[in-house]
Amino acid sequence: MKIMPFALLSLAFAFETSAQLIPTLTITEQNETLTADYNGTPVTLTLHGPVDGWTADLPAEFALLPLGSVLLGEPEDPARGNEVLVGTQPTTITWTSEILRVGAGEPNIKNLGPAGLFTPGPGQQPEPFQLILQDLPETAPDAGATAVLLGGAATLLVTLRRTIRR
Repeated sequence: MKIMPFALLSLAFAFETSAQLIPTLTITEQNETLTADYNGTPVTLTLHGPVDGWTADLPAEFALLPLGSVLLGEPEDPARGNEVLVGTQPTTITWTSEILRVGAGEPNIKNLGPAGLFTPGPGQQPEPFQLILQDLPETAPDAGATAVLLGGAATLLVTLRRTIRR
């Protein structure tokens, strides 16, 4: 009977360990920009085009598979969505956001895998990776920014009031 809890604990550890071993490239749209990370380490994206219509180039160490069109929901507006073209070139994605009725109702996070190969360095073996695409809700300014804006508005009102009285 004592073997059963140990077996369950070992099985849970094996699943947790295997989940951590899958290399992951995550590309995120949030606050009108795209960011990327590979296993939690920031990756530099070279962005071209207007906001909500980006072409993003990854570093040369990444080689995307031609996965085609991926639809994501828009968290701020359920009637809109995103279309992400993955692997039109080996290091390129095209991300179009805020499209009416495209991607509506789709989840705003998708996990695609395998999605390509990452080559860590010269002479090293390429490793397959999964790709997570996500459109996260916009974040509000932090409390410090809100206080500064409120203080600026109060100062402006006092100044206008003094000017009008003269």
